[in-house]
Amino acid sequence: MLPCNKLAKKGKDMNLCKSNQDLTREIKEFILNVDHVKEESITDYLVWKWKEMDKNFNSIKVKTFTRHEEYKTGADFDMEIWLIRNNGNYPLTIQAKKFIKSYDAYVGKLRYPNNTKDQMKKLLAHSASTNKIPFYMFYSQPDNKTTSMCYCNNSNDCGVFLACAYDIEKFADKKRGKKVSMNDILKDSIPFHCIFCCPSFFETCFNIAKFKGCCPPFFEKCFNMAKFKGKNVDIPEYIEYLSKHRDGLDNEEMEELIKNYESENKDYKSGNYRHIAVYDMRDKE
Repeated sequence: MLPCNKLAKKGKDMNLCKSNQDLTREIKEFILNVDHVKEESITDYLVWKWKEMDKNFNSIKVKTFTRHEEYKTGADFDMEIWLIRNNGNYPLTIQAKKFIKSYDAYVGKLRYPNNTKDQMKKLLAHSASTNKIPFYMFYSQPDNKTTSMCYCNNSNDCGVFLACAYDIEKFADKKRGKKVSMNDILKDSIPFHCIFCCPSFFETCFNIAKFKGCCPPFFEKCFNMAKFKGKNVDIPEYIEYLSKHRDGLDNEEMEELIKNYESENKDYKSGNYRHIAVYDMRDKE
């Protein structure tokens, strides 16, 4: 079976694929060599390296431009990220988890805090009310038995995985058994770099036949589970501004755009996020 980087288009897409494979490999090494590093620090490192690597990615820490009260206790979610393409936009809410041991009471960790599942419930409810797609980002240390939803199956050298939160909810609800391994969870995820390497990643089921041997239409599957209202959702002004001002961001202007959006969308609060990010792929397609 061909690896992802052989299935990706030639030229700039190949470079994008390889650079993100390198990034996820670097995250794996970072986790391996920095003991007891927390999810927040790994996310900060991922965002920093991604921004350094690719001019089409930009992000900002919410606490650098906002005075929201939420930051007295911390943000609920690690990231709001918009993946912008020529044929649609994909707004994601990301909750990060560090799962590195073969077994580590993962059902309990997914039912955080205190076996209530409140963190997961908040992720699902918030995503539904703001028309975003809920995802878990797992920072992990895969082994030679690790498999994933990516048919390319090049997961062993990756430290970052994405999973639809509705798939992961089955583990939290004990529908997949009471004793769950790291590899059980990663089997329902995809390596992060598949977004950039697999030409079928954003495709619909109707087009998947032409991409034999690659990933299933991952986002479409999660759309249906999340009842997402469509990839043609308008890009908010604050996201357009973030995309166009990689080399210089006016925090006051960013805050004003956020406030305007919040006033029109009562369920949205930027203080719920640690990072707001955008990846604009329009000039890469």
